Amino acid sequence: MNDYPEIDQRLYQTLSQISLKKTKNKNRILFFDRDAFADNTKYLYLHMLQNPQFECVWCTWNDDVYTMLSKYHLPAHFMGKSNDETINLLLETGTAVFCVNPHYSLHKNWYYYACLQGAKHIQLWHGVSVKKLLLQLSSYFNLSDLNFSTSLAWASRANMVLSTHAKLDDYWREVFGCDNIINAGYPRNEVLVRPPSPLECLGSQLNARTRQAMASNRKKILLAPTWQRFTSTDLLSTEVLSKLFYYSHKNNIDVFIKTHPYQITSFSQNSLKINNFFFIDANTDVYPYLNKFDLLITDYSSIMFDFLLVNRPILTLDILPGAHADFEPDYSLLPTSDDFRHKFNSDNFIDVLHLALHKDEKSSVRASTAETLFPTDNTTASATLAQCILNLR
Repeated sequence: MNDYPEIDQRLYQTLSQISLKKTKNKNRILFFDRDAFADNTKYLYLHMLQNPQFECVWCTWNDDVYTMLSKYHLPAHFMGKSNDETINLLLETGTAVFCVNPHYSLHKNWYYYACLQGAKHIQLWHGVSVKKLLLQLSSYFNLSDLNFSTSLAWASRANMVLSTHAKLDDYWREVFGCDNIINAGYPRNEVLVRPPSPLECLGSQLNARTRQAMASNRKKILLAPTWQRFTSTDLLSTEVLSKLFYYSHKNNIDVFIKTHPYQITSFSQNSLKINNFFFIDANTDVYPYLNKFDLLITDYSSIMFDFLLVNRPILTLDILPGAHADFEPDYSLLPTSDDFRHKFNSDNFIDVLHLALHKDEKSSVRASTAETLFPTDNTTASATLAQCILNLR
């Protein structure tokens, strides 16, 4: 029933007990990634490095990320390279910051999770969502599946959870089972409303061809699907991509496709050679470029809510309740209406796209929705969170 690695319960219990009792370095803060230098933890880490009273360390399993950060003399730890070093680092740490499920960030390593039992866990997550998540899914899946139930247990270990608006607090309480909610913006969104610093561009490297296209004056469309538990949506179907190719080619528009980090998608060599199509690596941090796009197309990725801050058209697949999955997408989870989006299907795709590009009338609705979801100053998200972490120690 459970395809899950065997663990030594004695060692797990021993490390947990040591972690709970061991004196912590309260100034040490570990930031965990999703196998890339990206997302909310990246921007908070870079901000908090500026404060000399903190000992900030980026924790990664990715050799390329570790090498890149070392090159720029940014403190990083290569998880598991030396098991003893990793165990001691975790045992002595006062605060651990995540932007995805710790089950993923720790590569399902029970012993490393045990070593963080005495630390404060801060969960920034990675976006406003129209998905039911984590504890909300307990009635939809088999809890005797150790892989699934463990992921819920580890995520619900959070001591503090970020919520961008008080109206979303109840949602995040249900997701993580945590009552300690802090209201602030997402650190990754700061670069949507101000220029990124050179260090914030690390992890955002593009190949020469894509970089040249990004700097051009041609209209730009970003296509960004969300992660799917089951079958994929029609967003990357041959029909939708073919229609997008013919329309964009005819109208001198460049299309940038960015797949989800957890969704491995292979494109044919012929598609990779299309003149006006550009494929951004799934682990590339696209946020420093997000305000360069004229329009976003997605199925129902959380990137659409961040894109509201640049107030440009958003196209989403028109998925009827229950037509894709019986628990997502669910726009009733939002504290506002979903009128900000242009809904399309494979039949009317080009008509909706053309209307959004040339006769868009949703600017005021997008601005209002952005104000509802992100009411705080988006340029000070990291500063607000840093103060909260300082108070939490």
